[in-house]
Amino acid sequence: MTLEVRADGSVHVRDRFVFLRTGLLISGLLFGGLGVALALGGSDLRSAYVPLTCLLACAGFAAVVEDSDFLFDATARQVRWRKWRLLGRTGGTIPFGAIESIALEVRTDRSDSGLSITTDCRVFVVTRDGALALGNSNLDVRTAREKIAPPLLKLLGKGPGALAERGLVRRGGARG
Repeated sequence: MTLEVRADGSVHVRDRFVFLRTGLLISGLLFGGLGVALALGGSDLRSAYVPLTCLLACAGFAAVVEDSDFLFDATARQVRWRKWRLLGRTGGTIPFGAIESIALEVRTDRSDSGLSITTDCRVFVVTRDGALALGNSNLDVRTAREKIAPPLLKLLGKGPGALAERGLVRRGGARG
């Protein structure tokens, strides 16, 4: 996730997975080529099943990876946002007046033994109608608190007290 504060005070937040998607598509093409070579070069078509299955898996993962772009426009006093995948996109605008807060979803994962703990965070724009994630990146909590949230809160005219945090604890790989 990248954050850019522009000269007019606008804040642009991008969360793009171009490298990941490109890697998945190239891997898919390599698996597809291997599958075709095995199918054409051998007498047993079953030898091509695994590479072709990997091709479909890579293409499927590439299709569901989501990129996002949020522009907190200081002049228009609104957020213009869009999210897109390989197939399909969505977007909209949110007036600054409709934004109640910026929220951090802090997630803590514990290993099965409980000896290892990892913490990450996602940033949300909270309105009366619900919450909208600024992206899918898992950020370091300190980065979210100190680098992402403060410029957004300042632009929205809200103090640090408007930063809401909610925590999720997951144990032993279970998702909740």
